[in-house]
Amino acid sequence: MNLKHNGQQLCNKKTLSSYKYSNKSQRFPFTPLRLGLGDFFIWAENQAVQYNASRILYSSLQCDAIARIDVLTMYTGIVQGLEKVVEIRKGNGFVTIIVSDQQGFFADVFIGASVAVNGVCLTVTTIDREQQQIHFDISNVTLELTTLKSLKVGDEVNIERSAKVGAENGGHNLYGHIEGTAQVTQIERRGETLHIDLQIPAGNIKYFFLKGFIGLNGCSLTVNHVDRVKSEISIDLIPETLRLTTWKSVQVGDEVNYEIDQMTRTLVDTLENIHLAKG
Repeated sequence: MNLKHNGQQLCNKKTLSSYKYSNKSQRFPFTPLRLGLGDFFIWAENQAVQYNASRILYSSLQCDAIARIDVLTMYTGIVQGLEKVVEIRKGNGFVTIIVSDQQGFFADVFIGASVAVNGVCLTVTTIDREQQQIHFDISNVTLELTTLKSLKVGDEVNIERSAKVGAENGGHNLYGHIEGTAQVTQIERRGETLHIDLQIPAGNIKYFFLKGFIGLNGCSLTVNHVDRVKSEISIDLIPETLRLTTWKSVQVGDEVNYEIDQMTRTLVDTLENIHLAKG
């Protein structure tokens, strides 16, 4: 079977590709394809197999057994704009937040769709077209880990729909899997921009490097300074980011959701493990 995407040949029985990892060349009976969004699943013989940009988890897949190819839910960190929390309902082990639908972000949304709300990947549970409202359920675990526990009716939230195959990725790959919260320690206005220092929780500063990436409240941002002694990083926000997001109202002491770049995490952890193994 030949598999194509947008007219591009993905693989056939004769297609082989080499992937070098740890100085070893492994051969795979399919061509690993980057769709511009990072990870994707390949289904073969009713088994979901994950291909990741930093590692291949399955290496004996027969190309002619591929049934279809789909993209993992992912975000780019380019926030589309703001909506408001209109109601919060407490459940047993979770809460439901009801968000306005005034900007047209949810025109084609469906039950079960994933949406990044302040950077947190949430699932749409109810669509109320008449009231122009979208419902999301949030578990207590997610609440404890993120700033969503502090949301109040009337609060604005950053919204990003999940990325679509073929769409431009103007930020970096984000999954909406929040690591925890970072604290804003200093804000300096520089003309129409903001320079912000943030405290990263102990142990995680190792994942941040000068000019690297970080996801903050769902925004893909560049790390412009790293202080490993103080466990702090600095970012700079342009007027457009301030206009479109909740960053316009940020204050010293605020907690913000942060997400570590997964490729950076993989590299750092792998190198640490190699170093430890060598003693």
